[in-house]
Amino acid sequence: MAGIDASANLGGMLSQIGGTLGSMGQAGQGLMRPIMTSFRPQLDPNSVESLQRQAAFQGRIGDTEQARMYTGQALALEERNRVEAERKRKLEEGQAQAKAITAYTEALSSKDPIAIKAAEAEAMRIGELQGINMLPRLAQAEQRLRASQEAEFSTAERARIAKERAENQAVDKATEALAAAFNRASTIEEMDALLESAGPLVAQQAQQLRDRGVARLDKDQQRRLAEAERGAELGKIDDTLIPTGDGLPPALAEGLKKGVAAFNAEIDAFNKEVAGKKLVPNARRQELIRQRDALERRIYGLGDQVALTDYRTQRDLKQSVDSQVRSILAKPMSPTKVKEARKDTGVLFGFGKDDYLEVENRLKREAIRDVYIQAGLPVPEQYKEPEEEDKPGGQAGRRAARSGTPASTAGAPPLTQIAIDEGVTEAEWSFMTPQERAEYE
Repeated sequence: MAGIDASANLGGMLSQIGGTLGSMGQAGQGLMRPIMTSFRPQLDPNSVESLQRQAAFQGRIGDTEQARMYTGQALALEERNRVEAERKRKLEEGQAQAKAITAYTEALSSKDPIAIKAAEAEAMRIGELQGINMLPRLAQAEQRLRASQEAEFSTAERARIAKERAENQAVDKATEALAAAFNRASTIEEMDALLESAGPLVAQQAQQLRDRGVARLDKDQQRRLAEAERGAELGKIDDTLIPTGDGLPPALAEGLKKGVAAFNAEIDAFNKEVAGKKLVPNARRQELIRQRDALERRIYGLGDQVALTDYRTQRDLKQSVDSQVRSILAKPMSPTKVKEARKDTGVLFGFGKDDYLEVENRLKREAIRDVYIQAGLPVPEQYKEPEEEDKPGGQAGRRAARSGTPASTAGAPPLTQIAIDEGVTEAEWSFMTPQERAEYE
């Protein structure tokens, strides 16, 4: 019948025919080959089964060499097929894993807890089918996402900080020159002109220097009017003008105090010497006034420097806080941390994307408040919690009641030196999981 390989049934018959033709000698041999060829099964070199049938046929007709050759080809092809099938299986499994991890990463980026849960379930289903644990892979995907987002933010933040520092250096240099110019000015008109010419980057410092300069001129003018009266004593230097604080080295401050005390003693001696006299040695009086003005101008100049140093300290502190706040706002909170914090919300069901974002934002506001409090700066209104949060029944009250400490720092171990060197803040440290803190040990 058509389409049926009859070679298996014809083996015996061909052997009998071969025996009969073999007895005919060389002529019989020539007739046998076309007969065998006509009954040989069709060969597909890409089919293991076809090669095996060919080997079996050759064996039945007694051609052992051909049988071994086709058997070897069948075995080799079978091995190649097995390797290719394994390669394809691994490729498809890898693609399925990659697709699941990509979907999970996208769900994490969306911050939609429903999408996150669905993507996680699908990844676990694929892992179960393939006999692998997908949890470590999902954890790695989350870490890669956070690392990528943090790296992107850190690169931009480093560039911003570098630009900010360059601007600060330019501003500091400009204010140094501006302070010297205000210290030399002897009229309000000169100071107003300096204020008018100051650029926007130093406008605040220029206003501060102008106010201090005008106060100095007013004080000098009042003293000169008093000294112009007949018989008036020569005024001494007010030692309270000597600046104090971290902006002036203690040795310099002590030296100024001694110098002012010694000079005031000279003025006292001069006033005592000329008291009641109608003729006063004017040259000596003018020399003392010149020395007094020079010493006071130096003191005023140092006072300006201290005031500018205080301004820079506050500016640098504010910029540092702003940088920490930007970092908290830009970096995503760990979903695990958000889920743990969710327990304080009292929401057990229907935890959707809006709920997730609200909990995450609450955690970020807590971290930002800690940054401002630790810096000694007032907390801006947008980062304050609603009044009910501080009530005994509120979330903050529940956390404080449980721990006896602020919620953001409850149970957090001290910062490690590695974390400090990496620039991790107390607020960021307090919201890390134990696994995240372990990276800084």
